[in-house]
Amino acid sequence: MSMSQTTPSSRRYRTTRDLTIAQRWLVKTMSENHFGRVENLRIAGGEPVPDRNMKVVRIARLGTNGGDVPIPAETGDFELKQATRDLFEEFSRIGNGVVRRLEFRYGLPFQIETTATADDDVIPESKVV
Repeated sequence: MSMSQTTPSSRRYRTTRDLTIAQRWLVKTMSENHFGRVENLRIAGGEPVPDRNMKVVRIARLGTNGGDVPIPAETGDFELKQATRDLFEEFSRIGNGVVRRLEFRYGLPFQIETTATADDDVIPESKVV
């Protein structure tokens, strides 16, 4: 296998400049809220598709100084952490589906629950009962 056929996540998504508008929106949402989750986020063609079914749930940590976590500049280009690169690689792997729950901590993706969308080609129509 040649080098051009393999695309490790660390090479595909290095900085925010490598992301689509929808991916940048998700990174910004997680960064601004620090702690929380995104629910019912549709994935189409490996891309997040925010729609009216999606919900962003913010979690406020009590007894801590919320100002300790820096928010990246909106216009600045910054290097992506491994967790963020892994998230977008997971979206690519899923292709089409739904993120039932994406938890983020300190502005970074932490845990993801997904369901895949069944392809029409998986079960031939003549076999459906």
